[in-house]
Amino acid sequence: MFDPFRPIPPVDRNALMTFLEDSNRVDHDCIYERLDKPSFQNIINSGGWLRDNEIDTILFFERRRKEANPQLFNQQCIIVDVMFWSWMWGTYDAIAKINIHTHPNERPPVPKHDWTVDIDDTLIKYVKGILPAHSSSWNKIDHVYVPVNCENKHWLAAHVDIPKRHVTLFDSNCAGTLDWFQVNNAESLGVLFPYLLNKSGFYDARPELASNCTQLLQPFSISRTKASDCPQQTVSGDCGVFMLKCIEYLSSSKNFDYGQDNIQFFREKYAVDIYHHRLSM
Repeated sequence: MFDPFRPIPPVDRNALMTFLEDSNRVDHDCIYERLDKPSFQNIINSGGWLRDNEIDTILFFERRRKEANPQLFNQQCIIVDVMFWSWMWGTYDAIAKINIHTHPNERPPVPKHDWTVDIDDTLIKYVKGILPAHSSSWNKIDHVYVPVNCENKHWLAAHVDIPKRHVTLFDSNCAGTLDWFQVNNAESLGVLFPYLLNKSGFYDARPELASNCTQLLQPFSISRTKASDCPQQTVSGDCGVFMLKCIEYLSSSKNFDYGQDNIQFFREKYAVDIYHHRLSM
């Protein structure tokens, strides 16, 4: 049974602490990549901003755990990495060049563009299941979870519902920005997802989704959840952990049952787990 609150074994915590206190060791092989001591401290410390490599290391083990336990994690979903988000955002921004601080009603329209030409082999590899590690083909996938970075200041979780053609943003700091600002930031997902699915051959494998849509390349709609529908942070810098837990809960079909009071425990659990090459059950 999957229990996010399962206690950390003292012997496992002690092993991590011994590493952090050992002046002869500077980093640790976490399979996905080597993490240095500052990375582990970043994960452990309250308010520590999680960087791309730390996010992706944890998501790597999230995918590996899901792959190894299909009976417990049976939602038809994919968890991508930060590179996917960066690729989508960068591809869109190169042409659209929107100012996310400008209300959609006040900014100039995005130039008409056939985004098919911008969907390159790297993005196609995600749909084929080649990227990231411990992924799979999207042919039977209904849900994609994306770590979304906003101006290197905030992390959100995006849930892309392919059959419903909708992107939901789960934001742990709804009081910090307006809905339209975060929707602006994630606009690349709504616009590019239809082109990515079409060019990669996804709709050839899922013709029922294509037949129900008269305008296949129209953008997916985007919305941000209300604060009451997503656990909210009260400590600045904890957004990365909230985002990771949000993806973990959504992808395992669990109801949210955590809050700010649990985040320090989750930080320590993540650090201990990835030190031991796993995410515990």
